[in-house]
Amino acid sequence: MLVSGCAFTSVNRPNIDANQSLVSSSDFIRITPDAAIDAAKSALQAMGYEILSVTPELGQIRTKERRVLISDTCDCGEWNGEKISGPALSSLIVRAESMGDNFTLLKIERSCCCHFIGRNIRGATTRDETYQCGSLGSVENACWVTLREILDQRAKN
Repeated sequence: MLVSGCAFTSVNRPNIDANQSLVSSSDFIRITPDAAIDAAKSALQAMGYEILSVTPELGQIRTKERRVLISDTCDCGEWNGEKISGPALSSLIVRAESMGDNFTLLKIERSCCCHFIGRNIRGATTRDETYQCGSLGSVENACWVTLREILDQRAKN
């Protein structure tokens, strides 16, 4: 009875905004929105993300989903007292908003989703769900570092 009860417990999903204080989601950059979008596109590609769409009129870039390890980049909660691990899908949206005089507010939004399958001791599936995980901030922080490196290199040229 106890084993069967554990096998059917729900996933203890994280608060997806719990780590937001660790993540820098926006910054002001002294370049045009078009230049910011171009630099952000290069940064995302340098990080291994494939660009899904670029919409200059909206100042927006969307990436395709990319497989990442939950333990490195996401908090997907716990099941039966164990941290959920394995692969997740990560994607980013970057938005550039003109603040006038070649000044741009750049925002990074990240999504991390996992497909969790829980099994009982006999191997039968007792949980099968896809849900949004919380970010640990590592991808966003890497994006800012890569973006600043690209902007520094472009400023030298």
